[in-house]
Amino acid sequence: GTVARAEAASAPRAGASTATGVVARGDAAVVAETGSASSRAPDDARSVRIQVAGMSLSPVSGTGGRWDLIGSEPDPYVVIVSVPAQREVERTTVVADRHELGGFEHWLPGAFRRADLPLRFSVFDDDVGADELIGIGDLSAASLEPGMDAPGELTLQLRTAEPVPRPMGSLRLRLQPVQ
Repeated sequence: GTVARAEAASAPRAGASTATGVVARGDAAVVAETGSASSRAPDDARSVRIQVAGMSLSPVSGTGGRWDLIGSEPDPYVVIVSVPAQREVERTTVVADRHELGGFEHWLPGAFRRADLPLRFSVFDDDVGADELIGIGDLSAASLEPGMDAPGELTLQLRTAEPVPRPMGSLRLRLQPVQ
């Protein structure tokens, strides 16, 4: 009786800020960086769907020559890996003889939270022998932040994996927040 009343009297009101930055909201407590209540979900709970919407690749290979002996254009496909989970998330189909792709529109499966990032996008040229890495680009949590609240697009620069990376093109990503 007396202990319960004392605890209830000392508990913060819903939406009230405490010195530690913990805000009580009914039965749940939300840690707010500002120490005040927020109407949006905590950063770790927010998620976003990602679509590879297009790509623009260098018209010449990393060695400065043609991509292929037949067709002379790359046959690109993208492998997407979650770096923290150390697992492949998706692999797109090969598109024959193209270095510019406007309407690619390939949705990645599921939605991604900050804990899933960075995502590494590796673009390869499908060849008869061994596939050639065209370039890589990492999607970090910081670069994804604007897309967590509103739909939008993001351009991811692709670079070679050499000690001194060279630009090899870009991927256009479409972001769709999930409520």
